[in-house]
Amino acid sequence: MKRVHSLERCDLVFDSASIIYKVYLNVLKKPCKNILYCWHNAQALWYIFVKMAIHGLISQLPPPYYEAVKKIWSDLDCRFGIKFVWHNPIPHFSWQIAENHDNNAIVPLLDSFSKEHKPFYIETQGLARFDGEETVLFIKIVPEKQVVEMHKKLWELLLAHSQTVSMLYSPKTWIPHITLASQGLTEATMREIKQFLAPEPFLWRMRVDNILLASQSSEDSFDVSHRFQLGEGLIALDIPFKKGA
Repeated sequence: MKRVHSLERCDLVFDSASIIYKVYLNVLKKPCKNILYCWHNAQALWYIFVKMAIHGLISQLPPPYYEAVKKIWSDLDCRFGIKFVWHNPIPHFSWQIAENHDNNAIVPLLDSFSKEHKPFYIETQGLARFDGEETVLFIKIVPEKQVVEMHKKLWELLLAHSQTVSMLYSPKTWIPHITLASQGLTEATMREIKQFLAPEPFLWRMRVDNILLASQSSEDSFDVSHRFQLGEGLIALDIPFKKGA
């Protein structure tokens, strides 16, 4: 297999960005006011139309926050008809997203990395939103020093072994968050949802003890190929999560 050098990788990222942006314009027939949001939304459209899988490095939320986020997803769907661009049955936050990963290279690296790093805590700081042609509602994760430093290490560890990475997850632009809704949010609906969620301040503190290699190749599946436990290393392989699980 040909090794992709850093300059070639940069060209690949910028070429992909150009293609993806054209997809966004051609499909939605709208100019882009917020380039970061349009990159995110157009990426989703690109993967939908060319039937590519999305590969991500994520951390699954622990209980009771896992169950709390799943309930919110269900409530927003039932009460407001709000769905995701992607069906995400695993409540999580993402460290990195790419078109593909070289797992033969990445798995040993993440095994060593997870053995060397202990579980840690993150805190959330209420609801926030990404504004653009559409709005994304999320729970904000406080970008504390430990979280930012770990993200930078993971980014550098995976970059050489990842194909067409989303630059929204680069250290300069990464905003750690837990997505609640990413499609069909109007200002009126947003006001109703905020009122509905008002009793919960979303000031959570949770233990992060895992890193997962995950992918989504269809609307009905979200597959975890490798699970790494912080402080232990690789502990599980091939864990399928079906829609509604």
